[in-house]
Amino acid sequence: MTRLRAIVVAAALLLGAGPPPRERVVTGDGVVAATINAAPARLRIDPGALAMPIITAEVAARAKLKRGKLLGFGFAYRVGPTLVKGSTAVGGITLDGSQFSRRIAWSELRYQTGSDGAVGPGGLAEPVVRFQLRAPMAGERTATLPLADEGGIIGNWGGSYAMVTAGTVPLRVRFAPRIARSFLVAAPAARIAGELGGRFDGAAEPVTIVFGVARPVRPMVLSRPLVVGPLSLTRIGVRVADSGDVAAIPSTGDAANAADPEEVVVTARSKHKPRPGMLTLGADVLARCSSIVFDKSAKQVRLTCA
Repeated sequence: MTRLRAIVVAAALLLGAGPPPRERVVTGDGVVAATINAAPARLRIDPGALAMPIITAEVAARAKLKRGKLLGFGFAYRVGPTLVKGSTAVGGITLDGSQFSRRIAWSELRYQTGSDGAVGPGGLAEPVVRFQLRAPMAGERTATLPLADEGGIIGNWGGSYAMVTAGTVPLRVRFAPRIARSFLVAAPAARIAGELGGRFDGAAEPVTIVFGVARPVRPMVLSRPLVVGPLSLTRIGVRVADSGDVAAIPSTGDAANAADPEEVVVTARSKHKPRPGMLTLGADVLARCSSIVFDKSAKQVRLTCA
């Protein structure tokens, strides 16, 4: 009887189990052949891009995308002081035989070089998206991090991020292998510098973000590491001119700005949790990683790095 009951339970579990999750594997530069309303296009699947595909106005014209009068939405993307504007409309997308409808944005400026547009993992039909950045390396470790995304009145349109905490500072982590250097914007950088012993170490240099817009990024060293799953970062860039004030961050060798080791700092407790800052991991840090897996059903990011 016990054996029969075990067989019945096992059969019930097998019958109740759903199909294994569909997974899309993205390799190389992520550029794939696609169609938008049957018009050909070359889309890059990029872990740092929005769920809402962003294409050029030329491709949008070929696809006959038109901003509707009643359900049309504008599009605006700010990179520092530069505001890129465009339009959106719903269109049909085909990627390697996978067909789905999405709201699509377009502008006169190209989002990235080497493709007609880009889409992030949140904009794909597959529930699991694996970015195979390179072959596995010795000494790798895989960590599972919470997955967060953005939404709104037009559905899931924004990026897909891993969530971490640096000291007491919550951070959304964007994975952007097309951006050369990793960085924080000014406001969370200043908070992290205070908690992890950050200090500027070197001059700012321009780093291209998206739409061909470059912003000044200055290196900051940390006395205590900023941990992102398997990664331990002791050096990170800061976009010194964007979204906050970095005046409180001292520079290497600047004795006048160094904190007194005996100083006691008293801070007030906030009634509200701080809004998570943004940490962008670029090609410099992601060179240590072989894969990033976005499991949208499980709300997880699995990051494998040496």
